[in-house]
Amino acid sequence: MNDESKKKLTLVPLILMIFTSVFGFNNMPRAFYLMGYSAIPWYIISGITFFLPYAFMMAEFGAAFKEESGGIYTWMERSVGPKYAFVGTFMWYASYVVWMVSICSTIFINISNIIFGTDKTSSLRLFGLNSTQVIGLLGILLIILITYVASKGLIIIKTVELLVNKRT
Repeated sequence: MNDESKKKLTLVPLILMIFTSVFGFNNMPRAFYLMGYSAIPWYIISGITFFLPYAFMMAEFGAAFKEESGGIYTWMERSVGPKYAFVGTFMWYASYVVWMVSICSTIFINISNIIFGTDKTSSLRLFGLNSTQVIGLLGILLIILITYVASKGLIIIKTVELLVNKRT
């Protein structure tokens, strides 16, 4: 395997990244803890009713604008004009910031469930801060960590993956 093929993002990780970001990374463990295995049919239904049409829409946009080098802004600009394209793209990316804050703040509840079998985050105290403030601080630190890792590119993510695979 040459160096060029090692640096490419393959289909399965790309699909998993899209699935977790669109569907909600935090929704999957929450649904499992609340519903157990009975959540599986709902994920199948959501896959058919949401992801299949979503995939068709993205494929249609890609086919219609295959010569364009831009992404969602270019597609929307050609479809509805620059004003609405800017507003739509701004809302799209602003929603990712809101999503990141929400996920990074609530993921610690799932981690607590995994480690202790119950939510212990309500008893967190640090530097005189109450539990909600500590979770918010942990969420901010997680966002900073994710931003750092993402800024280093796929190489650092691949390195972490290799380290995790060696341990298992």
